[in-house]
Amino acid sequence: MRFYPKALLKRLSRSYVVTLVFLLLSFVSFYVWRLATLTRGLSPAESAARANTFSIHRVLDNPINLPQKLLQLTAQKLGYHGAFSMRLSSVIIALLFLIAMFWLMRTWFGVTAGLAAALIFATTPLVVLLARSATSDVMLLAPAAVLAAYVRLSRHETKPDRPWLLLVIICSAALYVPGMVWLLGAGVFFTRKKMLAIAKAIQRKTLVVSGALAAVIILPMIWALVRSINLYHNLLLIPARWGQPVAIFKSIGWMALALVWRTPHFNPLIVGRLPILDGVLVCLVVFGAYVMWTRARREMSVILAVLVFSIIVAGINNNLLLLALGLPGLAVLVGAGLRYLYAEWRGIFPKNPIPLSFAWILIVLVVSLQMAYGFRYTLVAWPNTTATKTLYVLK
Repeated sequence: MRFYPKALLKRLSRSYVVTLVFLLLSFVSFYVWRLATLTRGLSPAESAARANTFSIHRVLDNPINLPQKLLQLTAQKLGYHGAFSMRLSSVIIALLFLIAMFWLMRTWFGVTAGLAAALIFATTPLVVLLARSATSDVMLLAPAAVLAAYVRLSRHETKPDRPWLLLVIICSAALYVPGMVWLLGAGVFFTRKKMLAIAKAIQRKTLVVSGALAAVIILPMIWALVRSINLYHNLLLIPARWGQPVAIFKSIGWMALALVWRTPHFNPLIVGRLPILDGVLVCLVVFGAYVMWTRARREMSVILAVLVFSIIVAGINNNLLLLALGLPGLAVLVGAGLRYLYAEWRGIFPKNPIPLSFAWILIVLVVSLQMAYGFRYTLVAWPNTTATKTLYVLK
């Protein structure tokens, strides 16, 4: 660093501080501001979540989404039972997933496109409302952490011990998330050759420690499954009762439309029947999908498979929130689209500062438009709907 001019270092340092302050203010505005008072009280689902994390025995009886439940349990043991404490548990989990998404997209698409895509993902209304809810549904964003941990391991194949431990811990914790056992199983199957090759470079001590950690982490779930067979349905996302084939296919079709057109029915975390993705996101996803399909077809196939899986399980379970499993993959497509636009623009005008500045302005406008939409949706429109005012009234 001493070879750089002092003026440049000061400029970079100033930009770094400004960016950090902006990100901190954005996170507080979307995720912490009026966390307890945005609604008049808790919803029935939030109240049930608080009751189910009141004691360690209740948590162990149903440890699905255990990481978030442990945070709520800790808060209640410390004497904090209010809306802020219960919802803060989900905010903390969401923050970890957002950090994972930023690292992943910065690694793949660079700082500019990565930061822009991460901000768009972080201000997507469903992501924000999942994080501001006292329920444990925010854990459905777990594919973000799993994908980031796998990419980190892939980039450190010569010294894989620490990334391997991180991946094992994250995957073990992700097994508590409904439906993740299917995604992790498919991931292990399709990457088995590469994982075996990496495992050969790992020290035996690390393998033993990782195996012990995995066993300790998943032991509560194994014990709960032995005691209650009903948990299998919730964990594997297999309906206890199947509907008629026509109704199931219709429900799956509606879940696909819920992403881009409108939802099939009311959900407490959605305003009216608005789609999960707004117009800006749909355009960026379509463009990013084209870029990924032409330049990274293997990665695009994985994203498409996860998205289709989320649509199918949401349809057969008639649960719109299960579409959140596919949101991290859609965010990657957004990053791919932004990176391609930015790279192409710089390639055409590599030395002309005016077009380059225009590219920056365009990205800033897109992110600002999405952030404004997300802010108005989650913090202005959603709490003032009749459904929200009627539902969120419990103390």
